[in-house]
Amino acid sequence: MTDEYHCDVVVVGGSLIGSSAAMFLAQQGLSVCLLERRTTVSPHPRARGISVRTMELFRAAGIESDIRQAGEDDFQFVFGETLAGPHQPVARPDANAMSQLSPTTPYSCDQNRVEPILRRRAEALAAQIWNGSAAAAIERDSSGVSVLVETASPPDQASPPTPRRITAKYLVAADGADSPLRNSLGVGQHGRDVPGVGISALFDANLDGALRGRHVSALVSPRQVAILFPKGKAREYNWLGLVPREGLEAVEGSAIDAAAMSSIRRRRRPHHAALWRLRRKHRNCRCPQPRLEDSGRLSGRSA
Repeated sequence: MTDEYHCDVVVVGGSLIGSSAAMFLAQQGLSVCLLERRTTVSPHPRARGISVRTMELFRAAGIESDIRQAGEDDFQFVFGETLAGPHQPVARPDANAMSQLSPTTPYSCDQNRVEPILRRRAEALAAQIWNGSAAAAIERDSSGVSVLVETASPPDQASPPTPRRITAKYLVAADGADSPLRNSLGVGQHGRDVPGVGISALFDANLDGALRGRHVSALVSPRQVAILFPKGKAREYNWLGLVPREGLEAVEGSAIDAAAMSSIRRRRRPHHAALWRLRRKHRNCRCPQPRLEDSGRLSGRSA
């Protein structure tokens, strides 16, 4: 570790929100560094659809072509109770009408493919990224913030030495929906959690027999309150997502795989399974809109 590093903005949390913030801030000519406790991205796709406005921003940042290469233009969503049963197509906006409103279009690209693109572009714009690192504590004064850095996991050997302390004019707290940094700053939330826990599972199975030649990028089941993404050109596994439901709160360890196997009705262990929670909460804001020339902090949260 080196002793100290100074920048305009330090971003804590390198998922979709943190990596995007680092890239866009660096694009504006600010000196930016990012701390991410993981050394690799999550194996789960998580978010997939990218809106027209987001693609416009990615286009302006110079990564539209990279996003398109990593994903696929596939929005064939259907409603149905089973993959083999009848399907009702979900209407989507007319492509010709959309082309008159924007130079780009919405796109499908899994979040675990988007994040590396965001980070590479941020680094190309001179942002400094330290994987395997986290914020242990922060201090604030009239000049900005000071972040004490700890090694959260074995650091990436390709990364430069991690500093013990980072000083910056601003801090972006993008360390998750439960954001320990936001809580430590006393920035509360209002709203409510959706009861229960959901399951997200990647699994390998040949679904061609059930599809019977029909092309489906996603099956939405209102009765099961679930969505299934069959594997496509940009993902080698099928992806099942069950929205939060009660009864899974205590599930952990190997029981997560068992719950996923029950949900997808297969005896074979899924490639990867995880639990997730849905929140309908918003960050409270008790301060005026900051300006870049002010000293202080910016607090955001990853959704």
